[in-house]
Amino acid sequence: MYKNMEEAILKDKFLNELVSKGSVSLDQLTHLFENKEDKIIAIVSEFERKGLAKAIRIEQGIGILTVRRLDYAVQFYNEGGFTKIQESKINTQNRNEELLLLQKKNLELQNENLMYAQTIRDKENVIRELEAKNKFFELLKNYWWLFTILFSIGIFIGKVLN
Repeated sequence: MYKNMEEAILKDKFLNELVSKGSVSLDQLTHLFENKEDKIIAIVSEFERKGLAKAIRIEQGIGILTVRRLDYAVQFYNEGGFTKIQESKINTQNRNEELLLLQKKNLELQNENLMYAQTIRDKENVIRELEAKNKFFELLKNYWWLFTILFSIGIFIGKVLN
């Protein structure tokens, strides 16, 4: 990504030269691109494809003599040029990465929520079971005297009938 930004800045320097001077000679191109002929050809070809410049060649397809600015180059330069395009790509990529991170975090939180919900249901079931047992013991506690009386009556009736 950093290399792409450097390349965008270099293209914008070339675009600045084109916009300010109207045309750039082969000597200026070689100075600007540090004598890297393959880079000069690639960037000039890209400028031609985008409608920013027209290369004047010695022979068809061989040897660039000079590069002239086309009308769209000024508008493209004023809109921010290649640097703005690259910054937009970086911003989009950063937003996408942030979106993926947030989606991952959201999924983790949803999974965690499901685990807690299951734990809560399990605990509620345990509470219901304990409450049912507690009711039985409460009945025994509240009516123990009745059970004692009934038991005593049962013993008494058993002795009387014998």
